Amino acid sequence: MAHELLFRLRRYRRAAAAVALGLAAMLAASRLIPVGDTEVVVTHRDVTAGQPLTARDVTVAHYPKSLVPADGFTDPDDVVGALPRTDFTTGTPVTAAMLRPAASVPSRASSVAFPLHVADAEAVKLLHPGDHIMVFRRAPDTGAAEVAADDVVVLSIRHSHAAALSGSETGALITVDVGKHTARLLAGTDSAYTFALLGG
Repeated sequence: MAHELLFRLRRYRRAAAAVALGLAAMLAASRLIPVGDTEVVVTHRDVTAGQPLTARDVTVAHYPKSLVPADGFTDPDDVVGALPRTDFTTGTPVTAAMLRPAASVPSRASSVAFPLHVADAEAVKLLHPGDHIMVFRRAPDTGAAEVAADDVVVLSIRHSHAAALSGSETGALITVDVGKHTARLLAGTDSAYTFALLGG
């Protein structure tokens, strides 16, 4: 009888210790979650770099004023369509420095969205919509590289479907924002283009 009581007492102590540890962990976790009265836009789920943010990707959390990022957002509509520079995990405060501007249509009425076939698919993997690039082509008479378009904005990127299926590097298609005159010049070139990524 005494042995059974001792066994039950030990089981009770173990259960009580487990409950205490669980409560301590919950308390520690709660202290890590900022609580305040200032609205901050945060990610509602994990998001991938380069994929435009949607209304479902973001939500509003309340932070203490002292923890609000200087370049943060308070309205989710302000970030919808923007492009994350890196992957975001759930609950990450969204800041201007972490985003690329949305780039899906030409920026001016005098511009057009022009598709370019780029031979180096590996180099295209370095690009993101919104990047500024200098485009090169081979001169038809000498074969030397020459500037075909200076400081144009990448609107979209599509890797070759054939390359994805076969594993071969057959290039990629990028769409850029160029003036109509530049578009006419680019249209007269048959060879694939190369590019240089511009800073800024």
